[in-house]
Amino acid sequence: SKWTDEHIEAATLAFKLGLHHLLISLRANSRTPSSVPQTANSKLEFGRADAFHAGLSSRAGFPNLDFLKAMEREHCSGDCAKERFTTTNTKIETAPDAEWRFVTTDDPMDSEHMGQGRR
Repeated sequence: SKWTDEHIEAATLAFKLGLHHLLISLRANSRTPSSVPQTANSKLEFGRADAFHAGLSSRAGFPNLDFLKAMEREHCSGDCAKERFTTTNTKIETAPDAEWRFVTTDDPMDSEHMGQGRR
């Protein structure tokens, strides 16, 4: 290593000085310890251990592994399936259910969806 004892001493002193200034600054900008609310639980626990060990599936169910059906349901049956939006790249006004049909079927699209080189 090219580090001499002098290099290490200089780096240590620079770090110490920087850390000292940082801590002084943080102290000046923070609340006093007595104004910081104390919590009874300092372990950062969010729920009971048995709920953790039961896993996410015990609360949300198992994922649907039929991805195509799940994606269709998301695009065509959700609350916003018919909610219109304008695409950022082609500026076409469309909706999730229309986009699903465009991608997954051979159904002809109306002229408003066929701009920007869509075929």
